Amino acid sequence: MSDCITKIIPVSPYSHIAPQIVQEAEKYLAANFSAEDITSVLYDTPAFIDCGGNLEEIKCPICGAALDFDWWGEVMDKATRKGRTKAEVDEVICWLTGYSPEQIEAFRSADLCYGDFFRSAPQPNPNRALIKGVVCGVRVEEVEDPLMREIRRLDKLIDELAKGKPMEKILRK
Repeated sequence: MSDCITKIIPVSPYSHIAPQIVQEAEKYLAANFSAEDITSVLYDTPAFIDCGGNLEEIKCPICGAALDFDWWGEVMDKATRKGRTKAEVDEVICWLTGYSPEQIEAFRSADLCYGDFFRSAPQPNPNRALIKGVVCGVRVEEVEDPLMREIRRLDKLIDELAKGKPMEKILRK
């Protein structure tokens, strides 16, 4: 018989689950499922969780929209449909994250998810806190989860780019 693994992942990667809650979950699983062994593993820091081959989609916890794995293409398409260039998109991403244009280009051919991209950003721009406005019906500056706030900041900048806003204003100069 193969392993059956259930992963419970809080909305915020910085949540800490009390040991009592873990014990209650183990008791529930033991009472409701036949299993030889129930093991719990808690991580003190955010950790990559391999979802395996059955992963169908990742949804935005704010609006419920599916976050596509091909996010590079979506970002590029959104801006270029409105007449903006790849160089302008790269400039915005470099400004926000501190990546170089060469690093951005290398990531395009890699299978890199949003989370890994933002968690590895070499020098997030301190002026990114000036990015305000609404994305997915929620104010960017009010998004509590740090990773989701970075993702929504990029969404907001790309929205501004696509709407034709001057680059100086987009980059908060």
